[in-house]
Amino acid sequence: MATVDRTTPTDTQEANTKKQESPKISVHPQYRVYQPKWIKIDDCLQGEDQIKAKGEDYLPKTSGQEASGSNGQKAYDAYQTRAIYYNFPLETSATASGMMSREKAKYELPTAMQGLEQSANQDGDPLQLVHNDVNKNQVEYGRFGLLVDVPQVEAPDSPYLVDYHAFSILNWGTKMRDGKIILSFVLLDESHYELNKGLEHQWVYRYRICALDPDDRYFTEILEADQLDSLDPNEMRPSREVSDGTDGQEAYNPYPNFKGNELDFVPFVFINVDNLDTDIQVSPLQDICDKSISIYRGEADYRQTLFMQGQDTFYGMGLAEDERPDFLGATAAIYAKNPDAEVGFASVSGDALAEQREGQDDLKSATVEKSMALLDTSNTESGKALGIRIGSKTSKLKKLVRTGAAGLTKALQYVNMWMTDTRDETEDIKVMPNMDFIDNDEDSVADDLVKLMQAKNLGAPLSNESVHQWMQKKELTNKDFETEEADAQAEGPTVGGGMV
Repeated sequence: MATVDRTTPTDTQEANTKKQESPKISVHPQYRVYQPKWIKIDDCLQGEDQIKAKGEDYLPKTSGQEASGSNGQKAYDAYQTRAIYYNFPLETSATASGMMSREKAKYELPTAMQGLEQSANQDGDPLQLVHNDVNKNQVEYGRFGLLVDVPQVEAPDSPYLVDYHAFSILNWGTKMRDGKIILSFVLLDESHYELNKGLEHQWVYRYRICALDPDDRYFTEILEADQLDSLDPNEMRPSREVSDGTDGQEAYNPYPNFKGNELDFVPFVFINVDNLDTDIQVSPLQDICDKSISIYRGEADYRQTLFMQGQDTFYGMGLAEDERPDFLGATAAIYAKNPDAEVGFASVSGDALAEQREGQDDLKSATVEKSMALLDTSNTESGKALGIRIGSKTSKLKKLVRTGAAGLTKALQYVNMWMTDTRDETEDIKVMPNMDFIDNDEDSVADDLVKLMQAKNLGAPLSNESVHQWMQKKELTNKDFETEEADAQAEGPTVGGGMV
């Protein structure tokens, strides 16, 4: 009998933007609270088209539009079209991600695990890309998950990582063991598209349970929605019996093992903003998204007022019905038999425009202040003052990066435990993230280089190779040390800009 692959493709982004109605399944109470917040963040990151596609979710109709029926809908459509959405959340995420990945992280792994640096997850992505994805999701949603897994159908060189978006971590539970709180189960969404006959893509709902059975043996299964009802949190068991296929049944073993080694813990790591707890934390982008939507609504009102000021309404008093003009313009003539007739144009007052514009500017300034994307380091100030200011503004980002590295380290520790059949952490595994977020300007780097060489000439214990490594880090050169030294010797010393 053919074996069943326990690993299925994950597409968590699609799972939460699809139009199909999801089956009703039990989720964690915290998930129920935070999911709408994540949907708002997701919408904001996708940009103006997505925000406007959600219609009144983000831009309610005015009272006049509500009361005007079909004409009110047309007015609302125009009102929404004129509104501008400024994507501060995406700019923040992109800039923060760029700052965090400005330099590559460094990894120290046991020899048997070094292949993970080139292929670390279910898609075969390098460890650095998985690390970047961890940090990006911490910034955007404040939540990410890593599962250590092995396929059932073939033996890999090592267990690997499977990454889960915040939307996909549906439910979880803990229990006490040996005086410690441990994860007893986690329910993950692995719904995805399947390609059927006729090249039709059909969405299928699938859920993965990762849990400890009553004997504390780790098992994992892919289940359909109706199978979740039979799960008992107090006594988790696989839905099917283990079979090697010799009894005529399909080969099935929900207890994953690597070279004969099973686990007595759930190898899943929660990575939040600044901790690895199961509890959800507020996303760093939440407030920026809320403010961006407020700016979008204010822009709609402001642009509407501007538009209406240029659209004066004609009025006529004392005109007979047949004297009303069919059209207006420079060539139109109006004749009235009534000497007391009065015609003119009524315009919308622009008295509030200045206040509207000022309010919008204030809100934009507050949003920019919140956004790490617009960190300003261009002012001229002492190195010490600049360092203090940058350190203050990036302290949250540094904490986030350290947390991401700790979560990735923990997942890699789980890989090692599975490979070596031990429960001891090893110091051979280290994740050293980039903590240098800010590019130095060219003048500052040049000054630092002069000071560095002056210190070396005055007897500081600095080798030429150490100075060259510093120059590489500051992107002053891309040559190796031997080439740089040979080129410098070939050029000879310079004095006053000339060769001597």
